[in-house]
Amino acid sequence: KALLGGGHGHGCTLAMFGQWSSRGALVSIAETPEDAVLHWEKTPGGAIRLMWLHLPSLGSLGYARETVLQVSAPDLTAVCKTYRRYVKEKGRFKSWEEKTAERPNLEHLFGAAIVFTGYHQDPELDFAGSLRRLKALGIDKAYVYPVYMGCALNPEKAMGVRLADYRAQLSVLKELGYAAGSFIYIMDGAPEGRGDEDLLLNEEGKPRVGWRIKEVTWHVFSAQKRKAWAERFLEAEHEELQGVHFDVLCSCGLKEDYHPGHRSDARQDWQSRAEILQAAGRRGLIVSSEGFWDRMTPFYDLGNSKYAQALGGDEYCVVPMTMLVFHDSAYHTWWEVDNYNNPEHRAQFGRGYLPRMPWGGGFARAQAAMDALMGTPPDLFPFGMQYGFVPRNHPDIYVYKYRLDDAAVQAAIALARPVMELNRRVGKLELVAHTLHRPDGALQETSFADGTRVVANFATVELEAPGVGRLPPESWKRLH
Repeated sequence: KALLGGGHGHGCTLAMFGQWSSRGALVSIAETPEDAVLHWEKTPGGAIRLMWLHLPSLGSLGYARETVLQVSAPDLTAVCKTYRRYVKEKGRFKSWEEKTAERPNLEHLFGAAIVFTGYHQDPELDFAGSLRRLKALGIDKAYVYPVYMGCALNPEKAMGVRLADYRAQLSVLKELGYAAGSFIYIMDGAPEGRGDEDLLLNEEGKPRVGWRIKEVTWHVFSAQKRKAWAERFLEAEHEELQGVHFDVLCSCGLKEDYHPGHRSDARQDWQSRAEILQAAGRRGLIVSSEGFWDRMTPFYDLGNSKYAQALGGDEYCVVPMTMLVFHDSAYHTWWEVDNYNNPEHRAQFGRGYLPRMPWGGGFARAQAAMDALMGTPPDLFPFGMQYGFVPRNHPDIYVYKYRLDDAAVQAAIALARPVMELNRRVGKLELVAHTLHRPDGALQETSFADGTRVVANFATVELEAPGVGRLPPESWKRLH
């Protein structure tokens, strides 16, 4: 048994699930998702039981809860398209065409690589020279971040390294046609006022711990304090930047605040987070956050964290549901440190030790195949400096670097280029269909609104693909 939802609301990328037999399907939608979690159960006989479980709000069921059931044809595409129609009927879908009309900076995304350069300023790195070499290696379009890194609580003293600030090289990025983005962490920090007035309090009236690195502790901010920090960073630090990434804003569960000065429930927390994203959008920025959250897609453009390993034996397989609903509205991308060439964070949170659904970066061929199947941009960490947690010794850290000449980086760039070309072709289009050619998920196919088809082999052996022939291990092919 498991509860999926990270506490109050959220934890599921889509607020729906589907179940089907040979005769038909039922789509179950959490219309009031802020205090809902998904109950998942596998019986001794192998049956899967799912339901939305609605939690108390500030200790009581004080408002009406709603689960919507809709009938669908019995396959994955039909279930996702049923949900897509529902989202549109509710006015919660905003297309790339609508978004780019309001924010032309979004045009930087289509056909680009997402290029992560680490949280930390690397004093030994020739940043400008590395950017020029990256362009020469065929990464002709890129969204580069963090060109500026900001935290509500500065950890530099404890970590022994500076936060990244490469804004002196903005002219080089502009010369190359690359877009520049920030990375800001506003959810947690240290109180600036008296006592706990800036902090969110739990049911016992105590501050919540949000994060730890070495001896530094971040406490969870109140919604008001988060918004104040967001406004501060957006106002003071984003001149000439084209994008902003909000760390954990859309990935951690909604929280209740029992502070008598700013008591609030999960619905108010959701509203506060949406307003932060909207404020960034009004500045014309590309807006992204950790976590893909379907209810936030009208307000942001990139939601990260996904699985590279599609195969789950006879129990499950990973399929592109988020993009069957939202590909022509928002992209489901990789966690910022799960780049094609970067396996360093597989041990973080014990992810690589999980008996089911292990995840992380550095699975370059599988990740490129997944991006092709989903129609999403590739993700590279070609140069820069980043911290990681010592495996099994959180919160102790170490620092590592990448350079363009690293073999893993060169291999990742070669895999990224054809994914960029595919995204340039289909990046704004609806992902219209998905086919599971094998029940274990090893061979999958998607098609886009212009007729482009992608077939991906996620197995570590060559497989025969319908209409394609033999497809090499962990590879993909475009058909039209």
